[in-house]
Amino acid sequence: MTNIFREYLAQNLRKPGSGFFGWYVTKNIFLRRNVVLEKSAVKLCQIESHYNVLEVGFGPGVGLEAACKYVTDTRRCDCNGKIYGIDFSDKMVSLAKSRLAKQIHDGKVCIRKGNVLNLPFNNDTFHRVFHCNCYYFWPDLQAGCRELYRVMRPRARMVTTIRVDSIKEITQKKYLKYGQTSDHVEYMKTLEKVGFKNVSMRNVEDQGQTFQAIFADVDKT
Repeated sequence: MTNIFREYLAQNLRKPGSGFFGWYVTKNIFLRRNVVLEKSAVKLCQIESHYNVLEVGFGPGVGLEAACKYVTDTRRCDCNGKIYGIDFSDKMVSLAKSRLAKQIHDGKVCIRKGNVLNLPFNNDTFHRVFHCNCYYFWPDLQAGCRELYRVMRPRARMVTTIRVDSIKEITQKKYLKYGQTSDHVEYMKTLEKVGFKNVSMRNVEDQGQTFQAIFADVDKT
C-alpha cells in the first residue's frame, strides 16, 4: 500500500471527511465492520426507557439508531429517555442527522458537533455512555475520561467496545498515527485514575464475531 494511501486513510479514520477516503472509511469500516460493535455496545448498556444515553464518536449513527429503540415505545408511559450523540466530523454529523431525521424530529435524539474534551452537557446528565473504537483518537485521554465522568450520573455505566487484535494490527501499519494511545490497558488505568470504579474487560461473542467490551461504573457520593 502506498504511503499516500496510508496517509489519507489514517487522516479519515480519525476524522472522516467528504472525499473518497471518507467514503471508504464510512462504507467499509463504520457501516460494515463496526456495526456489530455498535449494536453490541448498545445491548451491553442495558438501556431502560427513561435513561439519557450518550454516544461519543457516533459515526454515521448506527449506534444511536439502535439505542433509540430502547427509549421509543408508545406502549409505555415512562418512555421519556433520550439519546444524545457527539462527534467532531461534519460529515458524520450530516450522515447521522439524515439517518435519524424522524427520531430527531420526534425529540428522541439530539446530535451535536463537538469534542469529548469539552462536552456541552451539565454534570450528572447520563445514565449510560458508550463508544466504539475511538478513545485512541482523543487529544488528551485523561481529560476526555474526566469529562465523561463529569456528565455521568451516580450509578451510571460506560461501555467501550473494541477489537484488541485489530487495533494492534492497524497501529503497526501506521493507520493510527493521528491517535494518542491504542493501549487498552492504559485506557482502563486512566478510567480508574479519574474516578471510575469496577473497570473491567471481557470477551464478547455476537453474530459470529469475537471482540472486547470494557465496562466502567460511576460511584459518585
